[in-house]
Amino acid sequence: MSYMRKKKNSLIVLMLLVLSCAVVHAQNTDSVRVLLNGYIQPVTPVAIDTSSETNEIEGMKHLHSFQQHYLQFSKLQKANRDTLRQGDLLHQMRRELQTAEKELPTDERVPRYLNSVYMLSERHFSAREEWDTYLNLVNEHYYRNVPCQQYMQLRQMAAAYAALEEYELAVSAYSFTIDRLETCWSDSLQARRPSFVNFFYSTQLGRARAAEKLMQIALTVQSLNAAMPFAPIKQRPQIELWLQRYTQWDNGNVVAFEHYLHAVTLYDDQNYPAAVDLLSEIFPTLWTNEARIEVQLRVAQANYLSGDRARGLTEMAALLNSLPDMSPAVTDSLKSLCRQIHAQYVYLQAQREYAAGHDHEAFSYFLLASEVENRFQRMANYMLAVVTARNGKALMPVDFVIEYGLRAWDDDEKELTTTQKISLAHILTQAYQQQGDFDAAEKWKLRRLDIGQL
Repeated sequence: MSYMRKKKNSLIVLMLLVLSCAVVHAQNTDSVRVLLNGYIQPVTPVAIDTSSETNEIEGMKHLHSFQQHYLQFSKLQKANRDTLRQGDLLHQMRRELQTAEKELPTDERVPRYLNSVYMLSERHFSAREEWDTYLNLVNEHYYRNVPCQQYMQLRQMAAAYAALEEYELAVSAYSFTIDRLETCWSDSLQARRPSFVNFFYSTQLGRARAAEKLMQIALTVQSLNAAMPFAPIKQRPQIELWLQRYTQWDNGNVVAFEHYLHAVTLYDDQNYPAAVDLLSEIFPTLWTNEARIEVQLRVAQANYLSGDRARGLTEMAALLNSLPDMSPAVTDSLKSLCRQIHAQYVYLQAQREYAAGHDHEAFSYFLLASEVENRFQRMANYMLAVVTARNGKALMPVDFVIEYGLRAWDDDEKELTTTQKISLAHILTQAYQQQGDFDAAEKWKLRRLDIGQL
């Protein structure tokens, strides 16, 4: 009886072993039948997933490779040599970590390492001024961050565009940075750590500089005003002077000033008709006499240089005549500036007339230029003596030649060339002879000979 019971128990164990082996063997079939409480039910097989282990192994390989590259990079960086190889290693480290990040999605070390490599790469390629590579890196880095952590990369893009003199892109990137900062941190901007406040301040200054390059004066002033509350105490006077450059013109009419600077650029590019059109549009929007005078002078100069010389000179003369009646009164320095600019263009016209053989017209213009203290005054006096001597008494008496010849002369003055001084001494010698003052004539003759021997 005991033997039979033992045998039966052995058979049960054997059957269970066979059944378990059959279940294991059948795991790859469509279904497996198992004994459960006397019922046979179909069960879907569960495949053993070995891919996660494979991915982890591959991820660790890439992580190890990154570490090896980093050691090489670190040695080269400390030795400050082979910067090209350093750049290659940075690229390889980034690729290894990007792959490891896919294989090891839960490993917190990988994104931390990758962020550090991006920062090292950005520093490396910006120092080498490889801006295309740098901007690509910053762009990749930007999209890896959450929105309220992207301001650093945005500012880096802006600075790179400014270095490339792509000022429109720089202004856009700076503006995007400022918008992101104000959106994310507006409630606590003042209270945040000094490094963050300084970042906001320097970003506003960066936009001001880029906007200034584009002559976007309104935006420049806006950025400077926004930067002022965050500026270090030592730097505030510099920003105040920077602001005054724009806010003092026409009592702070920054919109008009922006258009005025555009007109000046057109003028400097010799696009005189376009400059006149823009200046004429600005004029009705001006607030002060000083700004109106400046614009009127620029219009007159542009008209003269565009070929309408008579109109330009007439406009300058009319402006000069209107100055005494202006209210409030115009400063003496501005009146002097207007007179000097008028004299300059009158002298220029006199030269044109003289070169064309129009001595009477040239004489009139040289006479006007000689009446105002300006840098052409001595040359105007000299040319009056030359023109009068060439035409004799038909133009002016000999006393006039002597008067303006003496005004033009100065032994120590460098405005007249040696040739011009010899010519003037000869003219004075002849004028004194005609006047009957032979002693003076002899003196000027000897002076002419002395100059010729120098």
